[in-house]
Amino acid sequence: MWPFGELGLAVDADERAIKRAYAARLRQTRPEDDPQGFQALHAAYQAALASCRRREVVPAEAARPVAPMPAPDDPPAPARPAITVPPLPAACFDLDGFVQEAISLAGAGNPTALDRWLRGIEALWSLDTKARAGHALVSAFYRQVPPMPEACLDALLAFFGLDNTLTGHDPLALHQLRRRMDLAFHLMPARRSQLAGRLRMDARPARRTLDEVLGQLQRPFRWPQVLLRGLFPAFGREIGKLVQCLCGGHLELLPAGIDRRQLDFWLRAADVRFISRPRLVLAGARTLVALLLSLPVGLLFGWVAAGPGGGIDAAPVGATALVVALVCVLFFLFAAWAQLLRWQVGPAPAGRWPGRLHLALVPLLTGVGLVMEYMVDTPLAGWPMLLLATWLALARALRGLDIPGSVRTWLWIGAVMISPVARVLAASGLQPEWFTGVFAGIALCGWAAALWRQRRAWRPARVR
Repeated sequence: MWPFGELGLAVDADERAIKRAYAARLRQTRPEDDPQGFQALHAAYQAALASCRRREVVPAEAARPVAPMPAPDDPPAPARPAITVPPLPAACFDLDGFVQEAISLAGAGNPTALDRWLRGIEALWSLDTKARAGHALVSAFYRQVPPMPEACLDALLAFFGLDNTLTGHDPLALHQLRRRMDLAFHLMPARRSQLAGRLRMDARPARRTLDEVLGQLQRPFRWPQVLLRGLFPAFGREIGKLVQCLCGGHLELLPAGIDRRQLDFWLRAADVRFISRPRLVLAGARTLVALLLSLPVGLLFGWVAAGPGGGIDAAPVGATALVVALVCVLFFLFAAWAQLLRWQVGPAPAGRWPGRLHLALVPLLTGVGLVMEYMVDTPLAGWPMLLLATWLALARALRGLDIPGSVRTWLWIGAVMISPVARVLAASGLQPEWFTGVFAGIALCGWAAALWRQRRAWRPARVR
């Protein structure tokens, strides 16, 4: 017989054997891996249970005493009412098995088949059993957060009447649960193609990036593998963009399969607003790799410079390592400058002393530059401080203003060219005494203009 053969049982198997065989086959035929095979297995399981229950009802009907045949002259016997099979009592209903089977079937992603299966369970015809099963199912959802599309969850909630606010469930928590389960469903490896189409990453390079990013986030945190990935600066930015597309920055929606240590490391490494430990670690790893790669290049240059049979000239080796080291130093200086500029232009940090330093940084740098310029005998000794103060003041003054891009570009070019012009004038003896004071005044005027624009933030709130 078909259903018993599908489960590998004899036709006289009882209900307990059928459930055991179904559970054993379910470990090999998962709904997320083989949805069609799971539906065929589940159909065979339901048909075998129905056949077993009919077989148990028929002997009970046959054991009833057979009424004697009426004589021809006897009056006709009254018509017997139709026999209706009542639903299974609650004591015979396997609640835990139902919950796990409903989760497995919902994970296949077919809400129509799920609703048809629910309506075919006779035990759920009892309102009390149906209520208990619905609440047990929702409790299992909160504990396990199984992968499931929103359509299947809505079908389950609608069947049990839990899709309204009068059922005692928090609608916000249920909405968050729905998003977490749907996201876990789409992040499964078997549905990577649907996820790529949903994120518009169907192209081959974008699909490869998606696979690499998700594969990295689902691995345990290991320093060698993380540092190897971190050699490519764009990898952290790709993780940040993907997480933003998946959950909109709400990290609590990501499933448990995402390693939290991996996620925290890469998000902090991709955040350019702060100098964090992950950023410093990856920068150090890139610098070390650059210096190691400069060694064979320098040896090659030294061998070419020495000529045939001359060995290796040490000068090109040292020059190559020096150039790479200078490039790394310039990179670190640029990163530090960008961080300082972003901190100064942004809102004032929390805390008493950080807020005061954020406010008084430009006047402080200007004062130090003027003191060094007029008190130190070295020419242009205070210009680095004055140039830094001027640049930060202009950045604060121009923040939020609707200035054309060309004008803003020329302003930055002028700020960069201040120092070379000053050095040329000082070398030729044409620099007037008031030259330094003019640019110190520009820095202070820009700082005052930015402070005036923020005057409302310094006013005390009015008492109504």
